[in-house]
Amino acid sequence: MTYPYLEAKEIDGIIRGITMSGHWDEHGWWIVDFADEKLKEIKPEKSLEKTRGMWLFKGYLLGKNGRYEDALKFSEEVLKINPMSEDAWWLKGASLGHLDRHEEAIMCFDKALKIDPNYADAWCAKGITLRELGRYEEAIECLVEAVKIYPRYVYAWCNRALALWELGRYEEAVKCVNTALNVNPEDEDVIRLRKNFLDKLSK
Repeated sequence: MTYPYLEAKEIDGIIRGITMSGHWDEHGWWIVDFADEKLKEIKPEKSLEKTRGMWLFKGYLLGKNGRYEDALKFSEEVLKINPMSEDAWWLKGASLGHLDRHEEAIMCFDKALKIDPNYADAWCAKGITLRELGRYEEAIECLVEAVKIYPRYVYAWCNRALALWELGRYEEAVKCVNTALNVNPEDEDVIRLRKNFLDKLSK
């Protein structure tokens, strides 16, 4: 299956929109067909800018399938060609984070943000990594930046809620989850998180 009406440059925005909304299973997999079809025709070193989204999407898929070492290698190959690719720095950071190399991951997200300070995914990923390290205040600062840039970023709202909860700021945490639920009322993960918070508060 091919999607001739879709330009390669649009892939970046589509990937970001899908990951932010949390609707991967519903909307994401058809892009695989498009990306694979186009990547058979074009070598990345010849025209990286035109195909950047598709190549990074390929790396993103590796991560989605738990192949974090492969995703890391993939991101490093892209960075050899274009060290100013904020998406490749994000992919490298996300891969390192999954491999429990958190400090290295944060450095990668910082490099992505230096290139594009309005990169909501990088702010969110940095916030999540900081939260996993127990650096909750710093995590919240990053996640606040993410939702400033993209107010409908469900994943960032939920991770901000989790960091607030760890600091005992329960009312603020519930408000963040409610905001996420307003964005996507049918998101089962958000519904579960809200229920979990409310159950703990009722005890």
